Amino acid sequence: MTYVYRRVWFHKRSRYDHLDRRVQKVTSAATHTYFYDGWMLVVHH
Repeated sequence: MTYVYRRVWFHKRSRYDHLDRRVQKVTSAATHTYFYDGWMLVVHH
């Protein structure tokens, strides 16, 4: 996905595991990683 906000381009890309849980989100500003215990989100950093 690509968004335009105040004439600045932001790219967003998400990665999912085999259970369709988001495990990583990459934007032009930062990379966020998600860790799960079963279906419960344990850590997001």
